[in-house]
Parts: sequence; C-alpha cells; structure tokens
Amino acid sequence: MGKCHGENVRVVFLLGYSAELTEHARIEYAEHKDIVQGSFTDEYKNNIYKTLMAYDWVISNCSNSQFVFFVDDDYFVTIPNLLKFAREKKLDGKDVMFGHKQCNPQNPVRSKSSRYRKWYISEEEYQPPILPPFLSGGSVLTQINVVRKLRIAFPYMKTIFLDDVYVSLVAQKLGIKIFHDERFVNSNLRRTDFNFIISCHSYNSTEYLYEAWLKFKTVNNLHCNQSARR
Repeated sequence: MGKCHGENVRVVFLLGYSAELTEHARIEYAEHKDIVQGSFTDEYKNNIYKTLMAYDWVISNCSNSQFVFFVDDDYFVTIPNLLKFAREKKLDGKDVMFGHKQCNPQNPVRSKSSRYRKWYISEEEYQPPILPPFLSGGSVLTQINVVRKLRIAFPYMKTIFLDDVYVSLVAQKLGIKIFHDERFVNSNLRRTDFNFIISCHSYNSTEYLYEAWLKFKTVNNLHCNQSARR
C-alpha cells in the first residue's frame, strides 16, 4: 500500500497476471482498492502492456488530475520533494516530461548471448542502429494533457517491448520535450540524500525500501522540528 499523508494524491499499483501473487493481490484490492491488473503475464517482456494499461487507466479514472507520476516498484520516492518539484516547475503548461534522461547514444542489444540479453531486441522489432535519447521508464513525471496525447497516439505507432524507449519515441514524434533532472537518481549518487532526491532506483527488496523509509522519516522529522524552532 502507498500512503501520501493527506496530500491530494492517489496511488495505484499496476500488475499483470502472476499465479503466485493472485491471493496477495486479491487481499490488497479488497482492503485498499489500489490494484489495477491486466490479463497478460507479469514479466519484463510484457512491461509495454503494463505501460499502455497505465495510460489508459489514468485517462479513464483520473482525467481531472494535474500531474501524473509513473514509477517502478524498485524505486524509493520522496513524495514531498516530488510535489514541490511539480508545483515549482508547474510544467509551464507545456508538453514536457521529466525524469532521468539517457542521453548518450546506445546500440540496441542484438545478441541473446550478451550479459544484457534481457534487453535483446531484433532488427525486425526495432531497425535503427542506435537508440534515441529516452527517459528511464522507472520514474517519469508529466501532466495529464501529455498523458492524453500519448494515449491517443499509441495505437498509431508500432510498439516495441522497451517501453521507456517506446514512450519517448512517441513523445518526440508529438513534439513533447523530455528533460533530465538530477533529482531523478539512477545510481548510488546521493541515494540517501532525502532532502534532495525525488526518486532513486535499485531499492529491490521490501526490507531495503522499509529501511530507506525509516531513514527518510528521521530526516523529515528532524527538518520539521528545526523549522518549528526558528
């Protein structure tokens, strides 16, 4: 379950089908009504279907929202910093997306024997010899009008299983700008600087996330107490 401490934020979890998690998902939904589940197998190669489902769900259920934040389950997110960033930027009413931008040209993984075979993509699925700049799909902030435009465009552009590359390709076709901000952290750099980061990757266990949450609460409570004494 995700909590946002009274802020006007709704959190939902997107799942595919997993036999071993069926009962857990049923219990979570019965108690919190925060599960959205698709009819595809929940595995990495199907993340594109989860992404498309996310855009559909947002437009169908949160069309009056201002901001939308897509995040993977192995990220730690500081909600106060996220909200502050969105409000300060106000996204300027422009068609923009923020996250960790992969700027350096990368070659698609063409070998199944590579240590990176998880990202193998054939020339039949994606022909260009390099990948375009793209936002890492695990942590992306945008606004509702961008979500709406992308959702309309998706059926008209061939999908690829690399969902973050695909979303950025479609965005750039539509003239939507993708921006890098160092507070969307993808490495160990400043990963525990909770006054700075918006999101940070590689929190890949419940225990690790809970430990980070306790540290964040300590830092946040200390900051609040110091502010109150001024």
